[in-house]
Amino acid sequence: RFYRNRSVAEVASYLGYGSPRYRIVDSSTEQVPHEYFRGMAQYSVGRTWKEADFRISFAKMRSHPVELVYLTVANVEWVGGRCDQFLFLDRQAHRETAIMMLLDEFPPDYALLDGYDLAADGLVGVMGCPRPPSPRRVYASGDALSLDRVPARHLGMRDARESSILRAAFHWFGEPRSEPR
Repeated sequence: RFYRNRSVAEVASYLGYGSPRYRIVDSSTEQVPHEYFRGMAQYSVGRTWKEADFRISFAKMRSHPVELVYLTVANVEWVGGRCDQFLFLDRQAHRETAIMMLLDEFPPDYALLDGYDLAADGLVGVMGCPRPPSPRRVYASGDALSLDRVPARHLGMRDARESSILRAAFHWFGEPRSEPR
């Protein structure tokens, strides 16, 4: 929004992504209306994510200044409307609620987290850090919330509920099916 040459298509082209075997989708440009069963402030979803036969949340392991960690559960945030669309003069809507609404009706079937090399950590890890650790780990699970508990611990969190997004996920969906290892 504030920089040139930062669209999904432009970045994909710059990085050499493009093939007749797959397509690159900018979810923000293909929002379709959707009436969610519960929650508020989320009124759309990316068509490709909505209509997918199999959804994968593929995230990069990183810390976050507000969330502490920003992993596979938080990664779906941009499948719906932009977070600045949840700001209103007359009421407050939390972005965690918008993310949980997406996860409730359009959950990922599989979660994959790249923690192999350059896992940005620290106060602004989501934006990068001068000396990122290389944990040499790749995390995978059929349950994104179960998955996120493990790398959260590996990033130094005693309890994944310290992150407001993960705390909201526990509140909405209960305890994960499996115990982290």
